[in-house]
Amino acid sequence: MWKPILLGVFVHCILLYAALDIFYSSPVIHGMSPQGASSSPPARRLVFIVADGLRADTLFSKKRCLQRNSLFLRRMSLRGSWGYSQCRVPTESRPGHVALLSGIYEDVNAVTRGWRENPVEFDSVLNQSRYTWAWGSPDIVSIFVKGKYASHIFVDAYASEMQQFYQDSSQLDEWVFDKVEQFLNDSHYNSTLRSMVMEEKVVFFLHLLGTDVAGHSYKPHSEEYEKSILLVDRGIEKLYELFEKFFNDEQTAYVFTSDHGMTDWGSHGSGTLDEISTPLIAWGAGIRTTTAPKNAPPCWNDIDEQHCRINQVDVAPLLASLIGINFPMNSVGILPLDLLNVSQKAESLLMWNNFKQILDQFLLLRKRKVEAYFEMFFREFNDFSFAKMEVFVKTVEQLLVQKRYSYVVRLCQKWIPTLLRGVDYYHRYEQRFLCFCIVCCFITWIACAISFVFANDGIVKNDFTFMHSSAYVYWIFCFFASIFYLNSFAFSYYLYALLPFYLYNVATTGKTNIKLLLKLSKVNISFMVEIILTVIFVEMLLASFFFRTSLVVCNAILIFWSVRINLRDWKTKLFWIVLCMITSIFLNLPVVGQSPFYFMVIGFSGFITLFFSLLKLCNWTNNCRYIHPLCIVFHLALTVNLSRATTELEEPLPSACRLCSWILLISSAFMPLISNTRVIVRLLTVWSSILLPLSLMSVSYEPIFFSFYAIQLWVWIWIEMKLDRHGRMFCLQDLNFKAECQFSQSIACMSDIRKSAIFIFFLLLGFFGTGNIASINSFDPKFVMLFVSEFSPFLMGALLMLKILLPLLFACCTLRVLELFTCSKLSTIYWYAVVICDLLALVWKCVSCA
Repeated sequence: MWKPILLGVFVHCILLYAALDIFYSSPVIHGMSPQGASSSPPARRLVFIVADGLRADTLFSKKRCLQRNSLFLRRMSLRGSWGYSQCRVPTESRPGHVALLSGIYEDVNAVTRGWRENPVEFDSVLNQSRYTWAWGSPDIVSIFVKGKYASHIFVDAYASEMQQFYQDSSQLDEWVFDKVEQFLNDSHYNSTLRSMVMEEKVVFFLHLLGTDVAGHSYKPHSEEYEKSILLVDRGIEKLYELFEKFFNDEQTAYVFTSDHGMTDWGSHGSGTLDEISTPLIAWGAGIRTTTAPKNAPPCWNDIDEQHCRINQVDVAPLLASLIGINFPMNSVGILPLDLLNVSQKAESLLMWNNFKQILDQFLLLRKRKVEAYFEMFFREFNDFSFAKMEVFVKTVEQLLVQKRYSYVVRLCQKWIPTLLRGVDYYHRYEQRFLCFCIVCCFITWIACAISFVFANDGIVKNDFTFMHSSAYVYWIFCFFASIFYLNSFAFSYYLYALLPFYLYNVATTGKTNIKLLLKLSKVNISFMVEIILTVIFVEMLLASFFFRTSLVVCNAILIFWSVRINLRDWKTKLFWIVLCMITSIFLNLPVVGQSPFYFMVIGFSGFITLFFSLLKLCNWTNNCRYIHPLCIVFHLALTVNLSRATTELEEPLPSACRLCSWILLISSAFMPLISNTRVIVRLLTVWSSILLPLSLMSVSYEPIFFSFYAIQLWVWIWIEMKLDRHGRMFCLQDLNFKAECQFSQSIACMSDIRKSAIFIFFLLLGFFGTGNIASINSFDPKFVMLFVSEFSPFLMGALLMLKILLPLLFACCTLRVLELFTCSKLSTIYWYAVVICDLLALVWKCVSCA
């Protein structure tokens, strides 16, 4: 049995890595020459300010009360230009700053690198500047420093301990403003520092984290968030006056924006409009004045009609153009000329250099594919072939000589999007071939998994060895390996392409018992109905990843199944139908976190505490020695939750509450050990041990949902036990985990497929009952406020994953009961579950590759 499991782990590790390798590979390439922005820049220096987590609609709101919080920025927007930039998922701080300063959409896997302060591996505006001074959070300003190679970048960051939730976030921004003011004062008296500051191509980068912390802690529509915006506005006004007074040459450009927005409930990471829309205000040297009527304040609703809309990566070429430095070499941003106040000749040269910078990426990627593949295998990007490129370059050079600058601008603006499609085409050149290989891997592995099921029942004799292979498989290996080697394929491509042949060999090894197979393949109307319902059921499971309400259809199918099964216990049927309806209600509620309601958690915790207390006092169970410690821990949990709800948000939770939470979390893992081995007692204790940490990390209806979820699982096991015992009576109290299975386990049949499909349904219901895919990427820090007081992403992420996995753990515990007290083999249910999950992944992969 261990051989198939090891093979399955190996195959799924390759498939998981393939998904990241194919769809989330880094777009960074090396070996290009930098392209200069301009020989005569409109500004000598740049002040670049990023307010982390600032929403565009909040800054540009029509409400008078909100307009008073940003009077200076609104005034500057009338003297310059304003609009909004649109960022991409994931809307996190590191990808946002990489897009702003490097002009590149970093691969999704790099989000965690920002948490470890790893330096970025590609070019940026800060690298290309003559000198850069940066102030702000250590998680952001430090990632652009490449050690000894960044001798011209000077970083000053506050300690990470200052990033405390539910404390005054204004101290973070005040620290930055004070440091910049101190720096300018020092420059008056330090001649060396003053000479450096007075150079051209200098960047001052200010990262303001206060708005993000205030949004997480108090939500974007809170008074604290508005105060944070007011502080930012007043601080920028003061620094503007200091910069203008210090340099006094009107050669300073100012750009203000945000790395990402925020949802109404204070999270970010997904792709809602509030998260991807960020404000953009630019003024000073080289910035074109807005065309809006004089004294007309910026308004969120007017952006579509009058003002600029750019992508976040377009900010990087804008910054480079303002101070005349090279464009970041991996930038895919398009220079927004509407924001620049330069001559027509300068516009044409800037757009031409922007085009050449992207063209370098295109040519380098194309060159690598031409050198790697045989000519018969190479496929040109037809929209911008090499011949078209040569004609285009000659045309633009002639237009520049003829001083027809407007034509140059129009041509570059027309063809840069096509060129970007070409860059993406060569970057994903092998994607379709690799997707085909992965689909073949899935199909052959599913065949292997089915053969393992049949092998358990004697239908197929499949005793394979890892190194055994047929002669023709060996020659196929050698043939394709030679082609891949001559085409300079990466080693991972060998695995993706050759693995299906190996899996096919494993699946077809052995002899088939024809009599048993024919016995299983009898077709009748009932069988066809079950097949059709199972297919619809599995399709709805897949749809739940996009629409969580699709699981309501699965509940409806389960209700239909319970009605048509041969079970005379109508009370159990009615109870099952009611539970299916109740869990369907939760699927239609908003995901948790959008509207925190702690008193719902407290009320339910109090009810559970009362329940266990009554069990103890009234001695309603014969073996209640485990009830007393359960009463104690739930009383403690109730106290901690009350402290969380009643503590003033301006103050952190008492350390005693946090210590108590950790003690409860750790002790809950040992609670099942204090119970006996009776099924009903053990499951009740497991439910309690999961409910305890879940309630400590809940902000709304999660504990209530989990309780109904657990009851529905119990009733499902009860129905399956009655079906397999053909209605025979048995006592629930007598079921014991130590008892051996007294029922002969049957060969694989349709009921095992049904059980596996329902088990997967419960796994997905445990996740989608309270959240969705986006809730993994963007979550409320309030989930973990009882355990963490400062920004600690790895610990916070671990606690979030624990909260997600807890209901799934309970479902796995009930599966053990199903195996002990029904006629099904656990290995059979396991392999069918693997097959169904891989079928879901296969369909998803086919849709992604289409």
